[in-house]
Amino acid sequence: MIGDPAYSNVGAYTIQANAAPGRGGAPTSGWTTLATVGANTYHSRQHVLNLTGFNWVRLHATASDGTTQNYDIAVNMDVHDASRGLGDSWIFYGDSITASAMDHDPRGVGAFAQLINARQPAYFPVQENGGIGYLTGADGARYVPEWLKLFPGRYVGLSYGTNDAEGGCGDSACAAAFYQSYATMVEAVLAAGKVPVVPTIPWARTANVQRNGPLLNQQIQQLYAAYPRIVRGPDLWTYFQNNPGLISGDDLHPSEGPGMAAYRQQWANQMLASVYGGGTTPTPTPAPTATPVTPTATPAKTPTTVPTATPTKAPATATPTQTATPTPTRTPTTAPTATPQATPSPTRALPLYDNAFRNGFRDGTFAYRAKNACATTTYASASCSYALTPGAWGALSFRHAGFDTAPYGRFEFAVRLGGQPLSNYAVGFYGAGGALLGEEVRLDQGLVVATLPNGWVRVSIPVSRLNPNRVPAIELNIQSMRAQALPTVYFDDIRFVAP
Repeated sequence: MIGDPAYSNVGAYTIQANAAPGRGGAPTSGWTTLATVGANTYHSRQHVLNLTGFNWVRLHATASDGTTQNYDIAVNMDVHDASRGLGDSWIFYGDSITASAMDHDPRGVGAFAQLINARQPAYFPVQENGGIGYLTGADGARYVPEWLKLFPGRYVGLSYGTNDAEGGCGDSACAAAFYQSYATMVEAVLAAGKVPVVPTIPWARTANVQRNGPLLNQQIQQLYAAYPRIVRGPDLWTYFQNNPGLISGDDLHPSEGPGMAAYRQQWANQMLASVYGGGTTPTPTPAPTATPVTPTATPAKTPTTVPTATPTKAPATATPTQTATPTPTRTPTTAPTATPQATPSPTRALPLYDNAFRNGFRDGTFAYRAKNACATTTYASASCSYALTPGAWGALSFRHAGFDTAPYGRFEFAVRLGGQPLSNYAVGFYGAGGALLGEEVRLDQGLVVATLPNGWVRVSIPVSRLNPNRVPAIELNIQSMRAQALPTVYFDDIRFVAP
C-alpha cells in the first residue's frame, strides 16, 4: 500500500483445529480447517472461531508475503476466550508511532493488554496493531472504512496527524481538510457500531510539528465537541512536551525504548480511567493463551484465532491495503442524542419496539444491507415487524439518553430467523463511552421460552446477565456475530419485563 517491501509477512494460510487430547506432541492428522485466507497483504487480523470440542489450534501457512531475504514468516499469536463476546477487543490505527508503540514487544512495561490486566486483573483485552508508517489523516479517511469490515471488535483507536504536521499542514484550508478526514473516520467507526478513541497528536521537537501541531490539535478538540461519542485518548502533546527527553534523535518519534513504552503507558492509563473505570467496563476477559512463534524458513506458524491479535513486526508492510478509491469525506454532524426522558414506571412489559420504537428509544441500526422498520409480510403480533438484512457484524440497535434497567428482570423479543441458527446473533447492552455493561449473550436454544406460529420464537434473557451493575444503558444491540452478510431476519415485540 505504501510501496515499501514486506518483511516475513504471512501471505496465505488456514487456521485449523484438532480434537486430539491436549497433552504430548501436536497431532499429525485429524486437523479441521476453520478459516482460510489467501493473497494476504495485511500485517494483522482477528478471527472469531468456534473451538468447541477442540484441544489444539494452529495456523498452517502456505505462502509468504515477503521480499528477497525476507521470505520467512514471523507472527505473534494470542488466543482469547470470546465466549462472553467481543466487547473488549481493540485495534489501534495510526502511523509509524502507533506501529511501534502499540505492538506486542513488552518494551520493559508490557503490551497494552498486559498493562490493563496489571491494574484490572479481570480484563485482558484483545489488542491488534493497525499502525502503518508514513500515513496521514487523509490516508486514514481513505482506508479505515474498508479496514473496519475485517475488525470484529469494539474499540477503534485513530492516531493520525504527525505526518500531516511534519508535512507542512499549517494553514486553515489544510486544517479544515484534516478535520474532514478525521470526521470521515469517526463516522465510519460509529456507523459500524464501534467506539472511536482519538488522542491528541504527540509533541515533537521538529519545527514543523511545533508550528503546525497546535492547529491540528485544535481540530481534534473540535472533533470531540462535534462527536460526543468519541472516547478521548491520551493527551500525547502535553505529555511529550513535558517530557522532551523521551523524543528520539530524529526529533520526531518517541525513542525506540523508553519513549515508545511511555506512549503505550499513556494509552493504558487513559483507558483505565475512561473505559475500565467507573463501573462501565467491558465484559471481563480471561488472559489469553499466548503462543509466540519463533520465525524460521519453514512456513507453518501461528497467528489468529478466537479473537486473535496478530500484528507481525514487519516494519513497512501494510495492515489492510488495496483500497484504490478514496472514501468521500463527509460534512461532520453532531452525533444525535436523544432528549433525556424519565424511565417509565415499570409495568409487567415495557415495549421498546411494537410496530414502532417506543418509550424514548430510537433506531440506531448499523452495518446493514437493508432494513424495514415496519415489514408487513410477517410478524409475531399485528401489524408489522422489524426486518433486518445485516452486513458483517450488523445489528438492530436501540439508542436512549440513559435507560434505567433496574426495575426489569428480563429482556425479551420475538425473532423469525428463517432457518438461520440462533447462534448467529448476540445481545449486548452498552453505557457511556461504549463500554459493554455485562455479558454479550450469544443466543441459544436455552433462551427460547416459547415457539410461536409461522416460524417465530420468543427469546428471554435475564437483565442480570446484560447489565449486572444497573448502569444506565444508552445502546442495546441484537447483533450479528458473523463477518459476512446474512439473510433477512425479523424481530417483533421487543420489550423489558418486570420481575
